[in-house]
Amino acid sequence: MVCGAGLAGVVPFPCCGHRKLVGGGETPKKKLNLGHPRSSSVEKQGNNVKPLEEPVLVVVGGGAAGVFGAARAKTICPQMKVVVVEKAQLLSKVRISGGGRCNVTTGLHWDPLPLAGQYPRGHKELRGLFFRTHGPKDTVAWFSKRGVSLKKEEDGRMFPVTDSSSTIVDCLLNEAHRAGDASIRQ
Repeated sequence: MVCGAGLAGVVPFPCCGHRKLVGGGETPKKKLNLGHPRSSSVEKQGNNVKPLEEPVLVVVGGGAAGVFGAARAKTICPQMKVVVVEKAQLLSKVRISGGGRCNVTTGLHWDPLPLAGQYPRGHKELRGLFFRTHGPKDTVAWFSKRGVSLKKEEDGRMFPVTDSSSTIVDCLLNEAHRAGDASIRQ
């Protein structure tokens, strides 16, 4: 699982099958680490490369998908080290979305097929595995379970009842910290 908009590519490590990111881009300014402080997933011994005892997941992009994906991965696989890299401020687009209120999901379509029909480009992606296992209804339940109530407006957009994106940002960061004792480093 690798999330985020800045993804250039993913290739398996030749030694252990774990995945690593490849590609260009700026050096990230911030990291959200979920797990132990060790920074490498492989250890070189002479000409042999041996995997360390814990897998590492690098998530490129500290937006909503990246932070959510990192927290979810850490929940599913607690022994895995998860690092989120972001060149800007974590969740910066979440903070400004919906005029600072954060449009979380849609309340018009609970099923993926009618939702996909609303997108002329990209509708095939919305029919994929993720939306069959985690759609708008699941998003509402996920936030509700964490104490964030959402409201549906007349046009179907759903916002936190606080009308503040900070509610969503705090929830995502709290979940990331809870899932894996995260630390954010500059």
